[in-house]
Amino acid sequence: MDALLILGGLLLIVFGLVWLVTLAFGSSLFWGLGSLFPPLTLLYVVRHWRIARKAVVLGSLGFIPLVIGLVLLADHDPTRLHAILSLRWLESAEQAPKERIRRTASWLVDIKRCHLRTPLLSTLF
Repeated sequence: MDALLILGGLLLIVFGLVWLVTLAFGSSLFWGLGSLFPPLTLLYVVRHWRIARKAVVLGSLGFIPLVIGLVLLADHDPTRLHAILSLRWLESAEQAPKERIRRTASWLVDIKRCHLRTPLLSTLF
């Protein structure tokens, strides 16, 4: 449930930003290209508030489920929240093949320790 709230909030924020950039391109090419850079997006919102307010509200509403999901995740599994916020989940994808190789090697060592000498295993060792 908490992951769905976090993803839903992030999707609302992204949709709001995409809508804002689309509105900026509708105003002019300059504002559209400028809205791809965050400081100019803020300037566009200030200068064209009547046009941009719905997209800003949609993006702002995305923070509600995002914060609720993060609070639920912190209550349910604080170590997972810490791993997500510290970006440690990026490292685990790189270390997964090494861990798989280590487990396979330990499995082979365990077989050798058990002295299971079959014709197939004796050719391997």
